[in-house]
Amino acid sequence: MYSYPGSLKGNRETRGLDTEFAKETYVETALDRTLFEEIMERKVSLVILFGNAGDGKTAFLQHLAMKLGLPSQNSADRLWDHTLPNGIRIRANLDGSASYLGRSATELLNEFFEPFHCNPPENIVHLIAINSGPLLKWIEDYEYETYLTEQLIALLEGDISQLDERFRLLDLNNRSLVGGINYELKAISTDFIDSLLAKFLGDQVSDPWHPCLTCTAAGRCSAWESVQLLRNPDKFQVVRRRFDEMLQAVHQRGEIHITARELRAAASYIFFGLHYCRNWTPATIMTVLLTQHHLVDRETCSAKQSILTPLWKLIPKLIAISWGMETRLGKE
Repeated sequence: MYSYPGSLKGNRETRGLDTEFAKETYVETALDRTLFEEIMERKVSLVILFGNAGDGKTAFLQHLAMKLGLPSQNSADRLWDHTLPNGIRIRANLDGSASYLGRSATELLNEFFEPFHCNPPENIVHLIAINSGPLLKWIEDYEYETYLTEQLIALLEGDISQLDERFRLLDLNNRSLVGGINYELKAISTDFIDSLLAKFLGDQVSDPWHPCLTCTAAGRCSAWESVQLLRNPDKFQVVRRRFDEMLQAVHQRGEIHITARELRAAASYIFFGLHYCRNWTPATIMTVLLTQHHLVDRETCSAKQSILTPLWKLIPKLIAISWGMETRLGKE
């Protein structure tokens, strides 16, 4: 209920890993694992994260902090400074384009990048989330031309031929979460979506839906209906394939970039709806029934979810395909 922008219940699940639910449902990728290994092996000293709002920069850094064994980091705590047991000092800035605690963004960046103007020591790792515009402005305004500024300019211009092997520039905007190419199988993989839904559904060890088994409203609850559908071994594959095709169709239209935040929000909104358990009591059941078909309501879709805005245009086509009647609609 808190996972999508515009939720009537609030949107505390839309930023970082500040709640237990966000931590439990975070989907780790190969990028998370590779960067963790390189830090522990002292192969990297400076990591710059690019990406749009919602691409998962904050969550990525918070998850990395957890893997490194650092104290729990809230997204409101913008600056971190900790030393690992092996002597590596980890410093992070979750938003390099903004001021913090009375200090300007420029002042913070000057201090953050200072060790890298010459030859940085091996026992430090600096992590920063900042977009290319603010980073380029800082470079232009910096009073000296240094080894670091030369490296960053080359990176921003797309030249990685002379890149320092200890620097990493990661643009989360370039990754597709709704489908990747598996070259070995020569097929589109949907590992991120698979993992996300699996975490939403839980398992035998940690099942967030266990109380639903004895709930008196289970028979009329749309969220529980979706859980049963997604856990059904016969129906699961069909539902998942349609869900994947829907997201990939939105991605291929190119109207929006599907961020990690929006993907989590869309899955929550589509499968689990708008209502809490208490909304299914006899006193509120009529209100729930009137809004139960939220997915096919254009105004609701547009207001709640940017993914669902282009999706609404595709719904008639998707329905026709699912019933084998594509020819009746003709080509778009």
